Amino acid sequence: MRPLARSRIRRPLLLLQAVLLLLLSGCWDAKEIQDVAYVSAIGVDYEDQLYRVYVQLISFGNVAKTEGATVGTAQKAPIWVGTGVGQSLNEAFFDLYGTSQLRLFWGHVTSLVYSERFIRKGLNELIDLVNRYREIRYTKWVFGTSEPIDKLFATSPLFNLTPLSSILHQPGEPFRQNSVVVPLQSQRFISLFNEPAETVLLPRLELHKGNWKMEQKPLGMLRMHGAFAFAGGKFVGTVQHESFTGLRWLHSETIRTPLHVYKNGELVAALVMNKPKPRLECSARPSEGQVKCRLRLTVHGSINELSADIGLSALEHEAAAAIENQIRDAYQAGVKQKLDLLQIGNTLYKKQPAQWHELFADQFPLNEQSLESIQVQAHILFTGKYKNQAAR
Repeated sequence: MRPLARSRIRRPLLLLQAVLLLLLSGCWDAKEIQDVAYVSAIGVDYEDQLYRVYVQLISFGNVAKTEGATVGTAQKAPIWVGTGVGQSLNEAFFDLYGTSQLRLFWGHVTSLVYSERFIRKGLNELIDLVNRYREIRYTKWVFGTSEPIDKLFATSPLFNLTPLSSILHQPGEPFRQNSVVVPLQSQRFISLFNEPAETVLLPRLELHKGNWKMEQKPLGMLRMHGAFAFAGGKFVGTVQHESFTGLRWLHSETIRTPLHVYKNGELVAALVMNKPKPRLECSARPSEGQVKCRLRLTVHGSINELSADIGLSALEHEAAAAIENQIRDAYQAGVKQKLDLLQIGNTLYKKQPAQWHELFADQFPLNEQSLESIQVQAHILFTGKYKNQAAR
């Protein structure tokens, strides 16, 4: 083909391409990161027949600065807490929109906090709202609290780090080091919340002062302390933190937890136990209106501190006895409040659903005699670098 003919063909094609480029929209509707307010936590309260919603906003520019700085030298990351009020949850959220100045984006929410007043009213409305809205993820952490939510949201962790490093957003980190109250994610909470025989323990979040100071000024730090209990989709009571001393042995999620062994009122040893393996066996006696259960537990650990001259087998025996007493105390505390903290009803529901309906449907059949026996095997596998009588 001649060069002149080729040029005549190319000209219309180039003209067509130029017209098509003009029709492309590009990113004309894109939002820059500084033009959006990112919500990191949501809190809900109910007072005077009005809903109050709280949101925690964090600047991602400040997050980057604190994460990149040397520990102790970072400037305090600013925290913004917004409040909306309304006769419904939806109205309260739209009350926030009116003064937010920027678009609120909900895709980075990692924590949801319920006030005790809202818990007693009922959670179904909020569960429906936050799980119906497309931006909010299912993997956020959930907590209950008896304290003002705005104060919890305004709390910063140590070293002026971003609040995203606190228990509010990362409860799993301190739990790996000291496993007591098991943190709970939203999808797990909802799946258990609607189970008829399950007792769900929602961690209770509080602001605690007394452990930490900065330049002799007390610092308030977040901690999980106790829990709110739900059964059959309803709030059934508050679990004191002391009960978790025994409940931690029944959770397969327990990673690392301390055990102080006493004998005749004196400290014998400080142990660190991990990964308990509980096995609960229950049988129903509908004619007598009773349930009988046996608990078997195996747990391993190591010696952190030895305060008395005691052999290894004797120490294991004392540790097993201490764990047994803690479990029984937690069970009896639950029975007094008519709370099934050991999940006896759920165990029976999975094995004998007909008997469960007959015994648990309209009553609480558990008593102190329902837990017939507790057998604990404590194995100390590591005695530390210092060898002494307990290691032989």
